[in-house]
Amino acid sequence: MDKSKVSIIMPCYNGADTIERAIRGILTQTYRPIELILVNDGSTDSTEAIIFSLTQEIQNAKIDFRYFPQANTGLGGAINSGLKHVTGGYLAWADADDELLPDSVRVRVDFLKNHPEYGSVSSNAILAEDANWSQSLGLLTDNVKINSDENQFIHMLLGRSLFCPGCHLVRTEVFRAANRGMDIYPARHGQNWQMLLPVYYCSKHAFINQPLYKYRVNADNMSAEIDRMSLKQLYKRREEYIQIVRHTLSRIHGMPPAECRKYFNMFKKHIYEINLDSALEEQKRIDILRWKIAVKYMIALTTHLF
Repeated sequence: MDKSKVSIIMPCYNGADTIERAIRGILTQTYRPIELILVNDGSTDSTEAIIFSLTQEIQNAKIDFRYFPQANTGLGGAINSGLKHVTGGYLAWADADDELLPDSVRVRVDFLKNHPEYGSVSSNAILAEDANWSQSLGLLTDNVKINSDENQFIHMLLGRSLFCPGCHLVRTEVFRAANRGMDIYPARHGQNWQMLLPVYYCSKHAFINQPLYKYRVNADNMSAEIDRMSLKQLYKRREEYIQIVRHTLSRIHGMPPAECRKYFNMFKKHIYEINLDSALEEQKRIDILRWKIAVKYMIALTTHLF
């Protein structure tokens, strides 16, 4: 293992519109050495051709490039595949539709080098849309406020911590020890819980309030997909989260069984409260729809009578 190297896992599925931008964000980093582990998760568009067209530029930029095509397994499965090939002393993961800003890696590595008491560090991020990528829509911390607490475990467990993937940098050995190995449960979702909960439980975390990443907010990203789900689909997705977190908690190094049960029950309660809120919102939406139909009926009836 090269203790100075940063291994960046990038899962990609049908990323032809954004993969070049994401790769160039790594090429322009002011830090070396960097290892890019790109997992093509069963893309059916021109993603692979675009990646191959950039291989010479990647080599010229002195980036260690490792490319792994596979059948589609989802984000969690792709990151799990990438973890098997990590050789760097620092570990990061980034989405193929986002962008690392030039000093992103250097600033975070410098922090961890100068603060050995921390196992991980995260940064702020700029929110942007494809149509106006150079224009900021705000910062990630506009909505996520709990960042300065060095103990982020509970915040992450209950969805109050930064989930944005490319904002994080962890020490590989801390992740390996906390997670009992270089693998995660290959679920289609929930990869950030799996990557961060063990590290947050076993070590202190730091936050740099500087935007070092650009996060894509568009109609076809994961958050937007969740917003479009039916209530039944949401319940199913959240049940998957419960199983993912159960698996993650059960393998955290040094967590006693009783504590594991406590945190798992805490997470389940959190999910069930979210489900209840969703059900109430759905009922409210149905009631409003019924009210609108009744009003239209009364207007029609009144018009007919008079």
